[in-house]
Amino acid sequence: MAGLKNRASELAKKIYQNCQPDQNGFTEQVFTELKKLVKLLEEAHGTKTSNTKTELEQFISDSENDADKKKALEIAQKIKNQDSDSEDCVASAREKLKEPGEKKLEAARQRLKGLLTGLKIDGKDAYQEVVVDIKNSEDQINKSIEIFQKLKEIDRATNDDKGELLNALNNLKNGANEAWKAINKYKKDGQGYADQMLKKLND
Repeated sequence: MAGLKNRASELAKKIYQNCQPDQNGFTEQVFTELKKLVKLLEEAHGTKTSNTKTELEQFISDSENDADKKKALEIAQKIKNQDSDSEDCVASAREKLKEPGEKKLEAARQRLKGLLTGLKIDGKDAYQEVVVDIKNSEDQINKSIEIFQKLKEIDRATNDDKGELLNALNNLKNGANEAWKAINKYKKDGQGYADQMLKKLND
């Protein structure tokens, strides 16, 4: 252990610093798993390989059913890569390994989550219920955002004399069937919100 602390990277040193054999559940088996994890974290924060992301995600997934991996993960999660980081070194490593497409998808999810904050569908969190069928489609999430924003605009509107809102909503419905159904799960006054606003305009 002492040798590893001396020649390890700064991140590894910070992680190993808190490890004492036979204390707080730190066993030889945990140490073996921790070394594997540290190697992946060093790659993520330094020079990643084509397998770094897959192997790190697999390690985290396996930790749910493997006590030694779970303990190793808990040890690493107490440390930040840089003191100024807002997240621990495992979370920041996962963020660094995200592809551009994944980051765009995550940003879209956060926007939709913000719009639906505080709303419920059958007593459950509205965001979770809406994304259950479209969670991996950035396009459908963006369309859900567009539909919900338009519905709120219609909800506030007192008239649609020129039919502009009705045309806009019909166009959204025709171009985003999955997103429409997902948003329509949210009910207002006992009716699907999207259908209700469409009815309001038609009436």
